[in-house]
Amino acid sequence: MRLPFATVNQRLCMQVLAKLLPAAKTALSEDGNVLAVHHFDVDESAKPLPALEEFCSLLGLRPAQKYETTWKRIPKAVRAHVQGREHYETFQKLTTMLLLTYALRNADCHAKNIALLYTPREGASLAPAYDFFTTSVYAGYQHNPPGIGQMGKKTWLPG
Repeated sequence: MRLPFATVNQRLCMQVLAKLLPAAKTALSEDGNVLAVHHFDVDESAKPLPALEEFCSLLGLRPAQKYETTWKRIPKAVRAHVQGREHYETFQKLTTMLLLTYALRNADCHAKNIALLYTPREGASLAPAYDFFTTSVYAGYQHNPPGIGQMGKKTWLPG
């Protein structure tokens, strides 16, 4: 199903994210039909970095199970894979990502849209955000719950 202005929607969400978190750079075509997402998994000379691992893999989930996790399991995986000075910063970024997921009503946030980036010098850290999209503006999707559960529930309501 084609969603009207989906590329513009994602571009605007990514611009909001970039104000608060490291985010993949995006560019919108002149006609608004194509969104280019720039690679952040390569270094300055376009050489691929050692690894990008999304949380589906980190949590041992098959791709089809990308919605079958919780915001509680993700930090547990961070504890196991992120060491040293990146630990605290990664938790701060995850918290910001969680809050932005709720603020923007990104019902399509799932375990394949959050990843760790491994570099030779720094080790593991949270990868820049790369796929944010508000679903609440589309008929048939505006009541979709969050893709990742929080405290045993998938709801936008606090508490």
